[in-house]
Amino acid sequence: MAKNNPLLEEIFTVNEIVSEFFPKVPRIKAQSDYHNIEIQIDVNIELYPMLIGKSYRIALATALRDDGADRGNQYNAEDYEKPSLLDKYEYAMHGKVFKVEEKKEKKELVINASFGGLLMILKGEATMLSNIPNDSRIYILIKET
Repeated sequence: MAKNNPLLEEIFTVNEIVSEFFPKVPRIKAQSDYHNIEIQIDVNIELYPMLIGKSYRIALATALRDDGADRGNQYNAEDYEKPSLLDKYEYAMHGKVFKVEEKKEKKELVINASFGGLLMILKGEATMLSNIPNDSRIYILIKET
């Protein structure tokens, strides 16, 4: 059965890059162009340069296949010959949601994920983010618009 995949897909504009601690892997701060959602994500800018003022399409997905099917931990080389979300983006990381916090007074969620130690904080309207479950494995995919 196909899932809603991607779970979130938005255009974000970078408004700040903080690189005081790790110059090659700064924290990128961006705001959605269409909804009240903000993201902070650590990105290796040697692999994928991101710039203040530029817009990027960012998606979160539980699987890479277009139909949303997930093989779990099973590897199948045939999956890489089929169309996938990777074909539509320039940079991807795989990680895990480790904390979902509900801010009831603001009707928002704060989602924390780790991609091999590179962190993401996603904050926004609960209605937009409620389909991203805690303790789930996710992909983040990024492409300059």
